[in-house]
Amino acid sequence: EDLQRAYMQLAAGQPVSLPRKTTAFIHWARALADYAREADLAEDLAFWREIDRMPNPRLPLRSENGDQDNIEALAATVSLSLDAEATQTLLQGLPEVFGSDMQTGLLAALAWALRAWTGEARLKLAMEGHGRDLALPGMDITRTVGWFTTLFPVALDIRDAIEIPAVLARVQEQLGQASARAVSYGLLRYLRGEAGLAGEMPLISFNYLGQFQGEEGGGFRPAVEDQGPERHPHNHRPHMLDFTASIVDSTLLLRVSYPDHRLTEQAIRALITLWSDALTSLVETMESAGLIADASSVMDEEDFDDLLAELEL
Repeated sequence: EDLQRAYMQLAAGQPVSLPRKTTAFIHWARALADYAREADLAEDLAFWREIDRMPNPRLPLRSENGDQDNIEALAATVSLSLDAEATQTLLQGLPEVFGSDMQTGLLAALAWALRAWTGEARLKLAMEGHGRDLALPGMDITRTVGWFTTLFPVALDIRDAIEIPAVLARVQEQLGQASARAVSYGLLRYLRGEAGLAGEMPLISFNYLGQFQGEEGGGFRPAVEDQGPERHPHNHRPHMLDFTASIVDSTLLLRVSYPDHRLTEQAIRALITLWSDALTSLVETMESAGLIADASSVMDEEDFDDLLAELEL
């Protein structure tokens, strides 16, 4: 942001003038540690302990090479994209029709796909989100440079939801419960070292990276060239399956990274296709009922139930 601002100012023959500096990362880290010691997080601790005890879903891992480490050098990636029209329908329809958002819609479609792929309707996965949401007295990190992130487990139970709209409703409720406490998981597990939160990490992770599109006249656009490896080849991968999604130039890109010595490319391609199919089904549900054109406000719970009944889901 500052680089683009300075570039545009210099290109226009103007002196460089940047906004004021905000709280330094190290000061934020110290304030966060103080908050972790002093805050009453008893209810959050009980919530996270219950999720932490939940077993991981069974994945179709190959038994051979099981003694090899799950490291970056042995990871492979499969990707798939949705066209711009379907992407726009999701961006517009999820909030207007279902009172939801892109992250929740992507996660619901992923839960549907994982159930079809593993045969399990109770899933545990790690979610990554923004880490700038916690307001601490005297702290302003709106422009602070640093990796602010939250990593927390989410338990999804979609046993009573068959079609994707019903899955979306369940996931929205369950994700909301975890997201409201997202910051506290890291505080309790890593800063307090609470017993009962040191269990097995989820085998699956999901991260919605957001939208990326070069601003017209901004001087910069996302590079399309291969930037090479982002992590050291010997780094340990904490998850077996890493799902990411992003919107680049109006197109939704889905990616799955996996250890290719434990999972086959054929199996992963089947999984990412299921994910894409679930999103397509969600798009078709909205389009077939004329929901995008007719939705003028967010549905309440009663209207949502009526919609599911009308669609016979």
